[in-house]
Amino acid sequence: MTTTTTTTTMMMVMIVIRLLRVTENKKLSDLIQFVSSAPYLPPRLVLTFSDDIMYPIAHSCFYQLQLPTRHEDYAAFRDAVVFALQHGTAFTAE
Repeated sequence: MTTTTTTTTMMMVMIVIRLLRVTENKKLSDLIQFVSSAPYLPPRLVLTFSDDIMYPIAHSCFYQLQLPTRHEDYAAFRDAVVFALQHGTAFTAE
């Protein structure tokens, strides 16, 4: 089930912005690589949210990042994102 309410979506976008603010450059480059399978910014980024997943899923052909909404707090969400970035960036489109 995908969360589509405006309030929840805005809250999740703010959490992603918070995550990006506190990450160092290496993690930001990992996020870009994770989403686009390339070391540069994609032409667009589509964010979707789901309570059916525990870790972020990137659909790199579509520049889509699916984020989990089931974590109890920001720290758990951040840890899931960091885990996905560390273990899910092996594929590259270069």
